[in-house]
Amino acid sequence: MSEKISIAGLDKADVLAALYNTARPQGMGFLHYTPDPMTKEEAAELLKSGTYFDYVKGRVLKVNLAGDEFDPWGYNRDNGETAAELVIAVLRKDKNVNHPVMQMVHGVGRTIAAEEAKKMFENKE
Repeated sequence: MSEKISIAGLDKADVLAALYNTARPQGMGFLHYTPDPMTKEEAAELLKSGTYFDYVKGRVLKVNLAGDEFDPWGYNRDNGETAAELVIAVLRKDKNVNHPVMQMVHGVGRTIAAEEAKKMFENKE
């Protein structure tokens, strides 16, 4: 099990938006994927319905933001080793939910996931 990440002192809407903006689409998530980044306001609306997020608009999150810390295991498994730690570190430093570092990580992850999905479909033919 991963070590939990503290989000104490951060706005949960910022945390959700930053995690989403960095996350990759995965598998059938490509059918629901939208390339647009999430705003803090959109994240705040989603948080009104709950704190656990599995997939959002095709992007894999696997996080529960109920407390002042969360377990990054599922997020990191699907988005890259230490991806969640990077997101929170960048968010703490710059308070930007769509920082260029996050955009770059998302772009790389999206490309890798697209190649994986392509191979999966090629093998079915």
